[in-house]
Formats: sequence, structure tokens, C-alpha cells
Amino acid sequence: EDQRQFLRLFIHPAKQLRATLNLVDVASGAERVVHTPRDQLSAPACPPGGGRIAVIEAVCSDRSLVAGDVLVGGPDGLRRIPTADVDVTHVSWRDGRRLLMIGLRGQHTVILEHDVEQGRPRELWGSSEVHSGFWYPTAAPRGEDGCGIVAEGYLHPPTLVEVREGGLRPLSRFAHPATDEYLAAGLYGDRVETVSWEGPDGLEIQGTLILPAGKGPFPTIMEVHGGPIWMQRSRWMGAVRAEPQAFVHRGFAVFRPNPRGSAGRGQEFARRVVGDMGGKDMLDLLAGTDHLVRTGRADAARLGVMGVSYGGYMSSWLVTQDRRFRAAIPISPVTDWVSMQWTSNVPHFVSTFLDGSPFRPDGLYHARSPIKFADQVETPTLLVAGSLDRSSPPDQAGEFYRALRLCGARTALVVYPQEGH
Repeated sequence: EDQRQFLRLFIHPAKQLRATLNLVDVASGAERVVHTPRDQLSAPACPPGGGRIAVIEAVCSDRSLVAGDVLVGGPDGLRRIPTADVDVTHVSWRDGRRLLMIGLRGQHTVILEHDVEQGRPRELWGSSEVHSGFWYPTAAPRGEDGCGIVAEGYLHPPTLVEVREGGLRPLSRFAHPATDEYLAAGLYGDRVETVSWEGPDGLEIQGTLILPAGKGPFPTIMEVHGGPIWMQRSRWMGAVRAEPQAFVHRGFAVFRPNPRGSAGRGQEFARRVVGDMGGKDMLDLLAGTDHLVRTGRADAARLGVMGVSYGGYMSSWLVTQDRRFRAAIPISPVTDWVSMQWTSNVPHFVSTFLDGSPFRPDGLYHARSPIKFADQVETPTLLVAGSLDRSSPPDQAGEFYRALRLCGARTALVVYPQEGH
């Protein structure tokens, strides 16, 4: 406000899934805490002229990936505002009283506007096919009533659009001239479907399915997302990893589930994975493959699994607990939570989300480590890692590789030099 103060989001270096929102006086450098959350904060914002503060608060597993509640107030305190069941991922002020919010409601990207004086949100736009943002959705105010986003979907190239009165007006399309020819040929997917099923306790679980041309059941690869608090969305195929396009081009279906712990379903849903990684979220994934087989989309005899980071952990864990998969590709995996605690640059994540101690042999550090069950693996497993990965160090893949070799499983290890996480 008047260039005298600014907000600072302080992340505690020893507990990086915790944060405080601080107000700093520019002249003196004096700093005071405005808000201390239960979990993490993101995207602090002030309107032109100052006077108000907005910030996102949520449980998260990656400190830059925060999707949850919105708090609004002033230097003397914040209050939670309604968000119409949307996990908000980005906020910005249109003026001194109107707050623009964008986020996730299940499989939908939703844009809201909240008048802090009237106290209720108004939905401007929503879609399950078109999304925005690299990791999570973002939007910027445009004029009195509009906003701008980069809209995209798996079969929709990124386009800068103006959102106004519930519709999209294209401003600039970012696509190679050959893009439309490839899309028309159906080389990288015939259609994308939203699917839902019940977890082991009856909880509704959602996901997306990319289908090749033709009639199923198809050989199907389940791609498990990282986090674990993140989510799979229908993003432009040229902006995501290349494997799904390669698989679909060769006649595979690609299944992208969002088990409990994923974003977009509220804080209670996201928190279900805390203290239970590899538990009911794993059962959600298996129930999803059962659903695809039962509905004639997936071939039960030709199932594969892959994933990066937490998806790499889950790909390693699944093949120790279930034998339905014919192949697995864990990328940047965690395979031993005990050694992960001592060698990773995110030990706070391990201790927080396992809610246990590496010194307890009867705890989850041991009970949920794939390497402890390597002798149960019959699935051919390709392990992939980056030599410079500090988050999931390459030794995690190396340990599992050596254990699988010792147990007689078919396995291969690829470590890419000069690559990170």
C-alpha cells in the first residue's frame, strides 16, 4: 500500500510444507506475521491501492502446487471465503473489492469472481475439456468483466482467449501449421473420456481415459500422477510427456486416474492420502482398472503402469502388491522410504505424509517401501532416473533394480546423466 509495505510468503527451511504470511515494512525491514496456516500458502495478492490481502491455503505435497481454500482480509487478520466447491489455484484482484479466482472442481476448470463486500462468488466459466495453466490453472483480469487464460485440452492446442459472459473469444492460437492435419488424422488419440468409479470404501474416484481409434477392449497403460496431491487434467498433448502420444499412436489406451489425495475434490479428499500413502489410494487405482475392464474399455490381459515421482513410487509399489500388470515403468521413483529420508532434499515431505518415524520398523516407512517386497515382483520393470535428481535420488531406482535382479525378476535400469527430477 503506497509502496510502504509488501507481503512476503515465508517458507520455513526445515519444514517446507509449512509457511507464514508476513507483512514487511519497506523502510525499516520490520516484519510481522499476518497468518500462520495449518498447511501451506500460495499466491498472496493485493488489489491496486492495497488495503486487502488474498491468499490460497491448502494441504499440499509440493510447496509450489497449492490448490484449496481462499482467505481474504487485511493486515490484522484473514477470513475464509466461499469458493463454490472449487479448489482455487490462482487469485488476482480486478479492483479494490472484486477478486478473480480460478481452480479445479473435480475434472472441471472453473473461473469465479468474488465480491468481498457482497460476500458470495459468481461463476464466470467452467469446462471439463478446456483447461489452463502449466501445473495448475491461472487467469488474469481483463477489463471490467473479462479475464484472459491460455486455454488447452489434449486435442486442443494452446490458445490465448478472453473469457467473458460464459464464453471464450480466441485472441491468439499457438499451434504449428501441421497440427490440424495431425489432429484430423487421429494419430494421437481418437477421443478423451471422463470416467468415474468407486474406491474400496465407496468413495467416488475420477479420471480421464485417452482412447485410440477403433473398438475396445484396448491394451491399457495406467499413468499415475505425481504429488501425491496433484491431478491429471486434459492438457495439450504437445505440452505433456511424450509417452502417452506414443502409446496411443500404437493402439494403446492411456488411463489417467485421480485417486484420493488428488486436487480438485476439496481439502478433506486431499488429506485422505496423508499418513496412508500406498494404502487406499493404491486400491483406488486397482478399482479403476477393474472398472475399465468391466466396461469393455481395457484388456485385462494387457495392462501396464507407469508414472513419475510419486507416480514412480506407485508404479514400483503396485507391482509388489498385485500381479495384473504385464509391464511397469517407474520414473524418478521412491522405492525405500528409509533411505529416501536420509538422501532426499525433501525429507519433510516423507515424514509429513508417512506420519511416522524411520526408526520404527513396524511403521509405514518399512511397510510401504517397495524394496521390502521385491521378492513378490513378477512384472517386467523398466526403472528410469536422472543422475542429478535430488528429490528422488537415482539410488532409489538403483536399489530397487538390484533387489529385483537378486530376486530373479526381469528388470532394466536407465539413468540419464545431467538430468534432474
